[in-house]
Formats: sequence, C-alpha cells, structure tokens
Amino acid sequence: MKLALFAVALVAVAPKPLAFDLKDPKGVNSVQWLMDSPLEPIAGKASEISGTVVYDEEHPEKSTGKVVIQAKSMEAPVALMTQHMHGKDWLDVKTYPTMSFTVKKVQKGETLAGSTAGVITGDFKLHGVTKEITVPVEIRLVKGGLAAKMGGRMKGDVFRIRTEFRIKRSDYGVGEQFPSVGDEVELRCAFVGIRAEKQPGVAAKAATPKG
Repeated sequence: MKLALFAVALVAVAPKPLAFDLKDPKGVNSVQWLMDSPLEPIAGKASEISGTVVYDEEHPEKSTGKVVIQAKSMEAPVALMTQHMHGKDWLDVKTYPTMSFTVKKVQKGETLAGSTAGVITGDFKLHGVTKEITVPVEIRLVKGGLAAKMGGRMKGDVFRIRTEFRIKRSDYGVGEQFPSVGDEVELRCAFVGIRAEKQPGVAAKAATPKG
C-alpha cells in the first residue's frame, strides 16, 4: 500500500511536458539564409514562423515539435530579387506556400550556463520535397521569463531555440536552372516559444488556424 502511494506521489510531482507556441507575439522569430555566387553573396531572412514545441524537461529526448515557415515571408535585400525568389523558377510560393521541420529524434548534449546543446533529427520539407536531416541545436528554458519579455503584459515561460545548418537547394529542386548561384544554402534559425499562463478574469479567445 505504501509503495503504491509512493508511486502515485512520484507521478503527481513529476514535471509534465510543456507546450510552447512558436508564433511569437512580438514577431521576433526569424530564419536568416545565405547563398553565394561568383559576383556577390545573396542573403535574406524569413519572418513568418509558427508551430509548437513540446519540451519534456525530465526526458528531453522525448520532446517533440514542428516549425512552419511561410514561404512568402522569405525576403532578399532587393525587392526584384525577392520577386524572382517567390516565382516558379525558385520557391514557387503559390504552389508550395510553406516549408517545415518536424522533429523525429532528439539527442541531449551538455548543459552549460543554462543552455543545453543537442542534436535533432527530423523531416525538412521544402518546395514539396521532404528529406531527413540532422542539425545541432541549443535550447534554453526560462521559467517565468515571459513577463520580462513582454513588459509585464503576459506571464509564463519562454523556450529559446538556436540552430545553424546547411542544405543543398538542388536536393529540393529549387532554382536548378541557375548553376551560377551557389548550391549550398546556410540557414541560421533563432526561435522563441512562449507558454503563457491563463490570466484570471480574462476569457480565452478561440484561434482559427490558417490553412
């Protein structure tokens, strides 16, 4: 009987996985990208990020998540370059409106100064093509950090994600007829997920998912 009660108590106090929304209310999440060419570097960013990360603090390797990027938010420094990039010869954003990364496996690494390094394997989908890739990642859970981030307007936790990796655009059929532009694309991702506490006396608003 005592053993059973002890087991129940352990379950009761064990931390539950925490779900974080990647649609940041301040809109600071971004993906920076860089390609090279014989004449000049081509760089830009994407800013419309959404998705969810479910972080298991007790067992990080059991964490799951999906990041979705709106392809139309991919921008280059020059408007004409952005227009070409959105067209059929490159991203074809009308046919393929999103790109995404879905977590399949998490390997935890070392923790230093509050940040944990690790390796994530998942499905990266771009231009209608899905390939499994493995990327390094740095994560940090900031409990109670949402109040400072939002100037006291919201309370809750913050989950920070950082990763840098490279892909070949030819693997995804992007801009294949332009060999003069570098095939390798460097991606630098900086995401923040939030987990807001329910405020007493404030009615929850129903969100209608897009797409």
